[in-house]
Amino acid sequence: MKGSFGARVCQCGKPFHANPFASTWVSNYCEACRKRIKRHGDVRQTPVRKGEVREIVMRLKRLVKQTRQQEQVEAVFRDIGSRLLDVTTDDLTQPVPNGKQKPWANLWMTCAIDELQRVIGDIDAVQSGLVIAAMFVLQQEKGPPRFVSDDGFRFQLVRMWRSQTTLAFGSTYDAKRDKAIGWYKDLPARVTRHLSEILVTAYGPVAGYMTTAVRKDRERQAVFRAKLDAAFRPLVTD
Repeated sequence: MKGSFGARVCQCGKPFHANPFASTWVSNYCEACRKRIKRHGDVRQTPVRKGEVREIVMRLKRLVKQTRQQEQVEAVFRDIGSRLLDVTTDDLTQPVPNGKQKPWANLWMTCAIDELQRVIGDIDAVQSGLVIAAMFVLQQEKGPPRFVSDDGFRFQLVRMWRSQTTLAFGSTYDAKRDKAIGWYKDLPARVTRHLSEILVTAYGPVAGYMTTAVRKDRERQAVFRAKLDAAFRPLVTD
């Protein structure tokens, strides 16, 4: 049909042909932006690097060790990891009933549960809990500039959680470089949303305690530096 596909301009400035019959939430984006949304949750979201999370994980480990709560924290993370294995599609937010059957909704939920169990079986429960807590701390410290939207945070949360295992990556042989090139296996956006719902629900209370502990520790350090400055500044001033 003539005129079914109209030329538009994406937010990034690139022209693309949009299908007026498409009702998906990414139909008004070009192909490159659609891929960014699928991986990062928001076209404006910049990816979180492992180094950012690794630094915060080290801070959390030191803080837990200083408070002598290491065994208790590790026990909680292991308990959460074991409970996640019992999650079913009934525990997820169900679509609003409107008299129509939506078998694909159950499909996305099932895929999310399968991916959850697959990843949990290949990672350490304690390290996984620390990584997720570190993401919440990063959100608290950096604020909106680091995560442009809730989807941006949730997609990065799932991405960093899955990145702990090699199951989330594939590899392709590059003849020019004569080596295998690794790449991240993106999940369908709906599957990522269901996974983020599971992780936020499971680790949200623990992450709240961890972010509060980090904030109070930062405040104590600020008070100590202020006292240190007040005590020794007269010795170095003319």
